[in-house]
This record gives sequence, C-alpha cells and structure tokens, in this order.
Amino acid sequence: MLRATLACGACLGILAVLVAPAVAVTDDDVWKAIDKAKEYIVSRQLAGGLWPEEKLPEGAGEVGTSETVFFTLAYMGEHPNRDYMGKALDAILKRSLDTTYAVSMRAMGLAYIRNKLGRPTKMYEEVNKALHYEALWLVQAQGSHGGWGPKPLGGRDGPCDFANTQVAIHALREATEAGIEIPPGVWQRTQQLYFSRQQPDGGWNSGDPSNKDIGAGGPSSGSMTAAAIASVFITWDQLEKGTACPCRGGDAAKASGELVRRTDLAMAWLSKEFRIDKSAKGPGSMAGTDCYWLYAAEQAALASGTKYFGSHDWYKEGAERLVKTQAADGSWGNLPNTCLGVLFLYTGRGPLFINKLWFEGDWNSHPRDLARAIPVLGAYY
Repeated sequence: MLRATLACGACLGILAVLVAPAVAVTDDDVWKAIDKAKEYIVSRQLAGGLWPEEKLPEGAGEVGTSETVFFTLAYMGEHPNRDYMGKALDAILKRSLDTTYAVSMRAMGLAYIRNKLGRPTKMYEEVNKALHYEALWLVQAQGSHGGWGPKPLGGRDGPCDFANTQVAIHALREATEAGIEIPPGVWQRTQQLYFSRQQPDGGWNSGDPSNKDIGAGGPSSGSMTAAAIASVFITWDQLEKGTACPCRGGDAAKASGELVRRTDLAMAWLSKEFRIDKSAKGPGSMAGTDCYWLYAAEQAALASGTKYFGSHDWYKEGAERLVKTQAADGSWGNLPNTCLGVLFLYTGRGPLFINKLWFEGDWNSHPRDLARAIPVLGAYY
C-alpha cells in the first residue's frame, strides 16, 4: 500500500512539473532588458550625434527618430555630461524641425535635461530658452479645432489626428512643469476635441476624418483610446488648477462630473477590450506598433491610477511580453519601437505610493487631487 502511494505521489509530482506554468520574468530580467535596449540605442548613434531616421509608428511621419531617442535617454536620467548625450544635445539643438512629433519629442527631452542640470549654467539657459521656443511653436501649431496634425496648423482648420495631438499635449504638460505658462484655451480646445470625437462605445479612433478606415465614425482602437484617456487627464489637471472645489457644486462640479463620466466610459471600454499582444480592434498587424500600444496603455493606466485592465495586470503582462520578444541585439524592431518598449519597462516600475479607498457613496469628490499633490514624483507617468 505504501509503495503504491509513493508511486502515485511520484507520478503526480512528474505531472505537476509537466503542467507547471512558465516562471514569470523577474525584476532582474526587466533590468537586463532595459540595459540591453539602452546599449542598442546608444550603439546606433551616428558620429554627428544624431540617429538614423526611421519612420515612426502610427503614421507619425518620417522625421523625429533622433528626438525620440534623445527624449528616451533623457527620461531615463542620462546626464548631458556623458559623451553621447552631450553630442546628442548639441546636434538636437541645431536641428531645424517642422513636424509636430519631432518638436514635441525634442521639447520633452529638453524638459528632462533642464531638470537634470538643475542650476543656471550656460547650458541650462540654452536648454531653457530652447524649451520656451518649442512650447510657443506647439501652441501656435494647434488647429482651431484643438488638435495637431503632422505639420503646424497655425490656428486654422485642417487635418489632425490623435497620435500627433497626444504627443503635443504631453510636451506642453512637460513645459508647464518647467514653469512655462500655456494659455488655458489650448487645453480647453483639445479637451472639447476629444469629447466631440469620443465614440458611442466610449473609445476613440485615430480622429482623422480623412482616413476612411479608421477616421471619424470608424471603430475605436486600443492604442488611440489609451492615448486619448491620458491626454484628457492632462487637460483636466491643467484646467482644474484655477477652478473652485468641485464638491461645492456649480460649474466646477458639472465639469468634473462630465469628465468622470467620459473617462469612466473610456476605461470601461479599455478594460473590456484589453489584450496584451496587440492594440484591441486596431487596424493591421502589430508589427512596428506593438510597443506604441503598450506605451499608450501604460500612459492611460498611470494617469488614471489603474493597476488592472479587467483581469489583466498590464505591467506584469507587458513586461513578460517585452522580455521574451526582445531581440538578441536588445531591440524590438526599429529604433522608435525600441524606445517605446524600454520606456514602458522603465516607467512602469514605479512603486505604489498611495491607494484610495473606494466605498459606497461619494468617495471621490476630488478625482485629481493626488495627481497634483505629488508632482515631485514625475506627476503620474
């Protein structure tokens, strides 16, 4: 009897080994992936300080690879006293740019370099002056509808899309963190644009009416919905700075109520449709856009304080996917995709700082209090 029991136990042990799930990636695995990606990015730098230009994901245009790389390294804390960063900064500042994506990426990179320098040196003043110029460029490049297209619209009506609008809004937010004042109308117009083009199901598409497949009236997609959520939260934070307490009623309460309704509807769509391997209901294959989707999902999650989309632990699943699909040279396809991949891994590692208790009744009368209370932690992404 004992022998039979032992044999049965041995079989069960073997079976358990055979069907055991794969071990999840560790924190050490993530750091190794980050280091490999950074080594790959730095190794691609050209002698003049720039990087080979490649087409950016989501149809953002041909120009902006060097600025994307520069922002990525600056965000990860690379100081301009490093040789490759010093060369990049010199070359980036000399570039004549005329596309929203490139200017926005350069602005964000300059904002983080400015913070890294931290004192009024000659380099600090040069970077600060350039950042002010970029912010002015973006304000003037906005269309009358509140959006941005690949090229500056100069306050006119014209083609815009939410990929360019997202990056412009993020860059302007970084400019405000550096003390640059952005006219309230900029945020108001963008917020109304997002409201006007939100789909009945709560999501967003590219927002480009000229695109018959994914333009106005087309199906919502994961990447554009996630990007829109993060952008709406940015406009919300910027516009609420000068409003009265929303729990006291009046216009502030009505505005907050509408924002909560819309963002809750969008988050519900994203939670329902979320999948880690590709942008939910997005057009085409994931080649060249998978890291854009992960990065956009991360922005929405961190802006809203969300650890799960539905039953999906977005960072755990995303990190596992990126670690397992990283090429031997440290890349995820091209340079822009690699930058977005490493940004996802690096940004999402931030520790949980504060939890809000959700209870029955009016539990969240100040929805964006923590986003403004802890800007020293890099806001929320």
